[in-house]
Amino acid sequence: MFKLMLAVAVAALVAPGPAAARTWVVWAGAPVNAPAGLQSSVPVLDQFIPRTLQIHVGDKVTFKSREFHTATFLGSTPAAQMPLLMPDPTSHYGGISDALGTPFWFNGGPPKFIYNPQAFQAVGSAVVADAAVHSSPNFAFIPNHQYTFTFTKPGTYRIVCLVHGEMKGMIVVKQKRAKIATAAKVAAAALKQLSQSWGTARSLASQVPSDPQTVYAGLGTTTALLTFQPKRLTVPVGSTVTWLENSPSEVHNIVFGDEAYIAELTQAVDLFPVAPGAPNQANPFVVLGSEPPGPYTYAGSNHGNGFLSTPALDKDPNSPPPESFGVEFTKVGTYHYFCMIHGKDMSGDIVVTG
Repeated sequence: MFKLMLAVAVAALVAPGPAAARTWVVWAGAPVNAPAGLQSSVPVLDQFIPRTLQIHVGDKVTFKSREFHTATFLGSTPAAQMPLLMPDPTSHYGGISDALGTPFWFNGGPPKFIYNPQAFQAVGSAVVADAAVHSSPNFAFIPNHQYTFTFTKPGTYRIVCLVHGEMKGMIVVKQKRAKIATAAKVAAAALKQLSQSWGTARSLASQVPSDPQTVYAGLGTTTALLTFQPKRLTVPVGSTVTWLENSPSEVHNIVFGDEAYIAELTQAVDLFPVAPGAPNQANPFVVLGSEPPGPYTYAGSNHGNGFLSTPALDKDPNSPPPESFGVEFTKVGTYHYFCMIHGKDMSGDIVVTG
């Protein structure tokens, strides 16, 4: 069944169009679910499929996605000028309290972080013929989760995702009579890319840290597993467990506490600018953490209900988030946690013994 679904998905890489032009399809992320044996590790493909596509001038490319991506042509604009998050020095977080009614430490303190609207809304026109920025909206928030560009000038156009910096591709636009790959060859290349990626995912699943008190947060790059490895770690009381970012294409954090409480809290504080004028606020617990800067300790009763959130972990040495973060466990117990960014499917347990 999986192979049949895959064949159907890649067969749709070229769609009917006018006789003088074609509409091609590029997927941002996987077009189908991962094979059943991989799904427990939550694999994601931070890739454009196919990575490279040759088309004729005047052709269209429809980008489709089932995930949280953009299809962005930066032109001559440096990627650093279009970050996903940015501080807003004119405003601060406020009115955010814990289960005991105590305001969290960041209220009125550091500047509020907001999302770059360019990572959620269309930028520039849908006609690509210059070195300006042309970007789809975030696919998670647009009808049918697809966006079409028309290419009217020969050239090489590089694609990136504004959410996942390692996710890159290329559209090569040639003159009308130039030779390009057939639709069948494009589909075959996409199928090969998918098969190789699932193979990479299988090999990632066996990776574990050498340090007995370290947990990998994520695995892999453009093929990544949204998992903690090991999923269950046993340590003596008083130990500090270190979570190490191990996935350059993804950002993760660690949050302890009741899942329903955390889901409600996330909905209240994480506001995506999905339309002009919409509320815009990045989750303060992911950006700043639930505790003031300094060593974190956990006893299962933090903030009255066991809530604790670390800041995000990032593999990029040029960005503010750290690559690793430690939490000291001061009380015997079994503590469940997950990634506040990717949800409860990316989860693990720390077992603290006496």
